[in-house]
Order: sequence, then structure tokens, then C-alpha cells
Amino acid sequence: MDAQIGRLLEALEEKSALENTVVVFFSDHSIFLGNHGRMSEGTLFEETLNVSMIVSFPKRFPSHQINSHPMEMIDLVPTTFELAGVNQPNAVAKNGFSIVPLLDGKPSNGRKYAFSEILDAQSATDGRSRFIRCDEREFLYDHDTDPWEMKNAVDKLPDVAARLRRSIRQ
Repeated sequence: MDAQIGRLLEALEEKSALENTVVVFFSDHSIFLGNHGRMSEGTLFEETLNVSMIVSFPKRFPSHQINSHPMEMIDLVPTTFELAGVNQPNAVAKNGFSIVPLLDGKPSNGRKYAFSEILDAQSATDGRSRFIRCDEREFLYDHDTDPWEMKNAVDKLPDVAARLRRSIRQ
């Protein structure tokens, strides 16, 4: 895949189109190779939900930025609208938040949480913590102290758990 993206970027550069072209690369899920004793991606753990995304627009956005602000794939719709010159892209798309402010280096784009759901389980993340509710069980992972989501901190961080629990209910 890397070689094919390289070919695309080289072709754009050869045609002097790279500076004026927005290139977005993303995957539909992350890599999940037996983590947490599971062999499928049908979970709400970080390894499944934290997908790779690269946005390149050399004319406007600085390169080599890494941003862990919560985002959802639906945010690509208003992002595309904004880059195409649509006024108030978040109002037009209604469900997403343009990530252009984040790409421009601003600290937020208005999104506080990213949500995921599979079957009867829900998840919310604020970028630092992930809360998962499945059946009657709850899990909270603090990515600063537990990036691999191995220690349930729901009892140690009740305020964080309550805030993320409320975000799912809204």
C-alpha cells in the first residue's frame, strides 16, 4: 500500500498538482492481531477503533503533525465540504465536525468525544480515556497510564467514568 500511495504522490508531483491537491488516506479499522485474546476486530478496544488517517495538503497544512483529538470518519464529510469552499460545513453535513481546524493547528474542532458501537456495546473516548459499556459491565482505560487497555480503571477514576457514561446517554 505504501508503494501505491508513493506512486500516486509522485504522479501528482510530476503533473505539478501535488501542492493544490488534498490527499486523504484512511483505513476502515485498525490492526487487531489477537490482542485481548481475540482474533477478530468486532470489539471496542483501541486496537480496532484507532484507525490510521493521513491528510496531506502541502499548500495549507503543516506536515508531520500527529493529532490524537477525538475524530470520527463522519467528520470527513464536513472536512471535504470546508476544503471545497462550502460555508458552515458542520451545519450542512449536520453529523460531523470538520477537522480542518485541527489540521490548521488549532487545539479543537468542537468535538469532545468520539463514539463507537457494536451490537449492544457502546464506547466513548475523549482522546485520553476510553469508556466501554457492554451489557451490565463497564470498562475505563486511561491511555496515559495504560495505552494497551489492560487495566480497568472504572473504580479508580469514577469522575471520568461518569462523564464518559453521560456522553453516551446524550
